[in-house]
Amino acid sequence: MKHIKQLDSLRAIAVILVLFWHWLPATSFVNRIDNGALGVDIFFVLSGFLITGILLENKAASDNGSTRALTFKNFYARRFLRIFPIYYLTIILIFFIHTGLGASFSTGELVSSVTYTSNFYFFERQQWGDLTVHFWSLAVEEQFYLIWPFVILFVRKKYLLPVILVFILIGCVSQSLMTSAEFGHIPTYTCFDAFGFGAALAWIVRYRIGWLKQLYVVLCIFSAICAGMLIIQSYYGTIPYLPNRTLHSIIAVWIITFILLHQDKKSFAFSFILNSRIMHFIGKISYGIYLYHVPIQWFQFKWSNHFTNLMRSPFLHRHESYLIFCINFLLVLLISWISFQIIELPILRLKKKFSY
Repeated sequence: MKHIKQLDSLRAIAVILVLFWHWLPATSFVNRIDNGALGVDIFFVLSGFLITGILLENKAASDNGSTRALTFKNFYARRFLRIFPIYYLTIILIFFIHTGLGASFSTGELVSSVTYTSNFYFFERQQWGDLTVHFWSLAVEEQFYLIWPFVILFVRKKYLLPVILVFILIGCVSQSLMTSAEFGHIPTYTCFDAFGFGAALAWIVRYRIGWLKQLYVVLCIFSAICAGMLIIQSYYGTIPYLPNRTLHSIIAVWIITFILLHQDKKSFAFSFILNSRIMHFIGKISYGIYLYHVPIQWFQFKWSNHFTNLMRSPFLHRHESYLIFCINFLLVLLISWISFQIIELPILRLKKKFSY
């Protein structure tokens, strides 16, 4: 699947939403909606769309039986090169610095982080980790990568869309049945709808591209309804049996469809955001930003008290959280860029050895 630069901007938006949620007070007007969940769900939909697109491109050859093993090998090798190096580097850093930061990092937390099972570990304990609170979504993504190639490559073409729709249904129903408001959204099966919506869009792009414009019109209507429901919930509380991830996913699919229809145009609605070089840059290093942002927040806890004493101005004191957000943001950009240049980019060049 060819690189679509506007999707980097969407990654940037998603990771900034997560930063809003983790770095700004829950009472902030910015966090009136659950920005963290929205950002993560955008990542899930993107993964479902991109991974399914890659697998569908290779399915025709794989169905002939000559290259299926090669597709599996290259898929997992490329995922390994993209995901594992700085993820495990982050775990090692957390292991050595957690005591100095005053954060907990139990043996169970270490094991679940290493094995990509943090989501089930947190769900079972009904308690988040200090420095690994965000690892649950990375665990979900890795578990999705383990099962999805088998679904796409082994299910016959005529059954693919029904299977994808079943995945969406499982995600919607399982969320509705969960009783834990805080942890009910982190088991892998409750995320199937987000991945499934992205996969369904990839299926349409691959096999029914003519449907795209009509789909966009339908999605405009449904996205407006979903956005309205989210706004209502932000003022009046959660609506029972209405899975927020499903609402987020429909909006994300609408945005991706919009991008697909306008990717070759220089000027269009929101092009100043989606075609922004700054947003492309943030999107390109978004994986590092996501990994490092929680440890950076704990470093901020250590120095913020000293910083607060220097802020004599009532204005600065009143807007302290936003000022600290900006400082943290610049810091995480710098660290993630250095990580990308020194660690990630040299490793990513090895992906050429595993071309599909």
